[in-house]
Amino acid sequence: MNGGVQALAATFMATSVLVLAGTGCQSTAGLTPAEREQVQAGDRVVVLLRIQCTIDGQPWDSFAEHGFVEEGIFAFGLGSFETVGVPVPAYPRSLTADSARDGWVYLLLAPGTYYIAVLGPINDANYRVAAGDLASLLNSPRWRLEVPEGVAVVHPGTLLFEGRTTGTLMFGKPILAPNPDAAVVVRDDVDEAGVVAARHFPSVDSVPFVPLQRWRPGEPRVITTPHDVTRRRQ
Repeated sequence: MNGGVQALAATFMATSVLVLAGTGCQSTAGLTPAEREQVQAGDRVVVLLRIQCTIDGQPWDSFAEHGFVEEGIFAFGLGSFETVGVPVPAYPRSLTADSARDGWVYLLLAPGTYYIAVLGPINDANYRVAAGDLASLLNSPRWRLEVPEGVAVVHPGTLLFEGRTTGTLMFGKPILAPNPDAAVVVRDDVDEAGVVAARHFPSVDSVPFVPLQRWRPGEPRVITTPHDVTRRRQ
């Protein structure tokens, strides 16, 4: 990671105005009254993302605890207008514990263009990012995320990860790593996203599917001014 990118990432590491930030672990929480007002006003959109994973071909809980409390097998980064698309640590939340167990998490974002990075499945993914290992985050798979205006909830897809065990740690705990031969698939689960959203946003008529677009280093980055910044300049 070059010095310019490192400095930029460090500058924004503690900044989370676009993301519902928590601790190093994914937390369970619904929207606050103020956040609901932002969604109703069109200033923020609930981006309902799903992460599913298999290890050695067997289903694996993406957000269940598999060891110490501070661990998590997936960690997230988000690049935005403010970071010129470079991902910095982001901490999605879930609407309920049940939805988290089914792989659902969300970000609360202003309409605009973002770049989401997902590190995992690795035993200490969240711990690495929380400890400042930004190189792992920058080397993770990334996707461009378009958050449209005029919607309350959007589904960018379900990311299907394949992992493998490479050994064991203390007490027989498996060492997890991504399968290097498997591509991460984006699946349309918009019908299920609608069911999840209906439990918490009964006024939402529909949840559009705006699929994530894979982005790789060296490709152009699309940077757009987010909706709330545009409004402040008017």
